[in-house]
Amino acid sequence: MNLAVKAVRELFPERDETRRLEVTYSGRFSSYNANVKYSSTYLQFSLSKSFLELSEEIRQGVIEHLLNKVYGTKRRSTNQDLYHAFMRNLSSVARIEEKDPYLLFRFKEINERYFNGLMTEPNLKWGKQAYRKLGHYEYASDTIVISSVFKPAAEDRKVEALLDFVLYHEMLHKKHQYDHKAERARHHTKAFKEDEQKWHDQKIEKKLSWYLGKKRLKRLLLDW
Repeated sequence: MNLAVKAVRELFPERDETRRLEVTYSGRFSSYNANVKYSSTYLQFSLSKSFLELSEEIRQGVIEHLLNKVYGTKRRSTNQDLYHAFMRNLSSVARIEEKDPYLLFRFKEINERYFNGLMTEPNLKWGKQAYRKLGHYEYASDTIVISSVFKPAAEDRKVEALLDFVLYHEMLHKKHQYDHKAERARHHTKAFKEDEQKWHDQKIEKKLSWYLGKKRLKRLLLDW
């Protein structure tokens, strides 16, 4: 039986879901990500191919979790509990293989100042020169990726200060990990935001906006 059909029948037995239910597995996602697209005629669940290595119960738990989002409900199930437990424990078994020397140096500085040196070192690497997604933390691989837009940081202390804040933000994701109870804002919970406010420079976001605007303008002029 289609896992999506099974998930609806078991979690929402009273619903007469007439839309077409599809489950696909994509290599486009980073490890263990998933989403759902829907209209008046279909519900399409797309899961990372990584999920194919896991039990059917966990995969059904992912779909049930997404169904709750679609229907605006908060129904619990054993399958969802298995999925959430798996997600919470992902980073503890991740392999640490890549640490950019400069990012590791900045990580250690921030770790000492804000986390009493207690945070374990994740994978640390540079990403593409992105202006919107300045950094991200991958739970599955315990990896912090920082936009290459900050690459001049080693030579410019002002840029370094901006990079440090972005790195701190991603370190908070590592600290707070996965919180399925926060629904759409699960990655920026109240506790997360309170910790973010502890950053020593309260004007840092304005400085970030100014720097990124300047970088975008320079890029436009070069492309002119």
